[in-house]
Amino acid sequence: MKYKVLAADDEFWSRENIRSLIPWEEYSLEFLEPACDGEEVLERIPEEKPDIILTDINMPFLSGLELLQRLQNEYPNIVTIAISGYDDFDKVKGVFVSGGLDYLLKPVGKEELVKVLTKALGVLEERENAKKHDETSRIQEHKLSSFLEDSEYSALLSGKLYGQSASQTHVSSTNTFSEVATLMVKFYNIAEIAEQFDHDNLQMSWSIKSRLRELTGTDGNAIIFNNSNKMSEFLIVKTADAKELRALAENILKEFPLEEYGPVSVVLHEQTSSLDDIGTVYRELISTLVTRPFSRSHCILSCPEEKNTAEMQTIGKSAPAHMETELYHLLSTGQKSETEKLIFRTCDFKHCDDGTWSYLD
Repeated sequence: MKYKVLAADDEFWSRENIRSLIPWEEYSLEFLEPACDGEEVLERIPEEKPDIILTDINMPFLSGLELLQRLQNEYPNIVTIAISGYDDFDKVKGVFVSGGLDYLLKPVGKEELVKVLTKALGVLEERENAKKHDETSRIQEHKLSSFLEDSEYSALLSGKLYGQSASQTHVSSTNTFSEVATLMVKFYNIAEIAEQFDHDNLQMSWSIKSRLRELTGTDGNAIIFNNSNKMSEFLIVKTADAKELRALAENILKEFPLEEYGPVSVVLHEQTSSLDDIGTVYRELISTLVTRPFSRSHCILSCPEEKNTAEMQTIGKSAPAHMETELYHLLSTGQKSETEKLIFRTCDFKHCDDGTWSYLD
C-alpha cells in the first residue's frame, strides 16, 4: 500500500531539502507537492488525504504547534512529525502533547528521516491490520447471525410443512407478518457458486442474502432466509402487491446474471397469507417450480391462484404407463438401439432442452 506524505515549511530550501533527501517511491511513499504554511495544509487535506505530515514548527499565520493541535482534533488518523531549527524543550513537549509522533532538528539528515518514517509506517500498518481484523470479525458475526436466522425460519418451514408443531421453533416475528406475499429464488448451479466463495457456505449464503436485501429496500419490511435444508433456495416474505413482486423478481434476475450464476428461477406467490401458512405456501412454490421450462435460462413463475397440488402434478408430457415397463425390459436385456429409439424418438427426449419441456416432464 502506498501512503502519502505532505511536508510544510515556509522556507523554500527546507521544502526542497526534504523532497530530495530520500527516493520516496522506493519506500512506497508518494511525496506530495510541499505546502508553504499550516493554512495551506488544512486547505489541501480534504482533497489530497495525506497519511503523514511533516511540519516546521516556526511558520507564519498558523504555527506548527497550532497546526498539530488542529490535526489532532480534526484529523486524528494522520501521523504527524515536527521539524524545527531550535532544540527547545517546551516546543518538543508541545509536539508530543499535540499528538506528534516525533521531533526532528534541522538540518534533517537522511538516516534520521528514514528512521522516523519507518516508525510512522509501522503505526499506519498497525492501524490497517487492526481495521482489517475488526472488519473480519464484523463479517464473521454477520455470517453467524445470518446462519442462526436461517435455522430459525427453516425450522418454522419444516414444522409447518411436515406438521411438527410440537417441536416447532418459536419465531418472535410470526404474529407481525400477516397479509404478506412470498417469493422464492432457486439457484441451480449452487455448487459452482460455492466455488466463488472457496466453499464457505456461510459466506455464500450471507452474501446472496445481503444482495437480496439491497433489492428489497431498507424499510425492514421483509424476512429473507436461506432454506437450511436446501442451500439453493432463498425465500423472501414481505408486504407487496403483484406489480412490486414482479419488479423485484426482474431485478433479482438482473442482479444474478446467467453467465456468472447459471440459471435462476424466481417463483412468486402473490396471494397474501400469514407467516403461519409458510408450509402451505412453500408446497405451492415447489409445485410451481417443477413446471418451469427445462432450458438453460432465467425464469419467473407465478403460483396459480386456484390449483391444488394434485392438479399441479398432472401438468406435463406424461408417457403411457406401459412405456416404463418397456424401458426397464430393454435396459435389463441390453437392447441399446431399441432403448435409444424409445427414449429419443418415441418420448422425444432429444428436444427436452428447447424450452417446450418442463422440469416435471
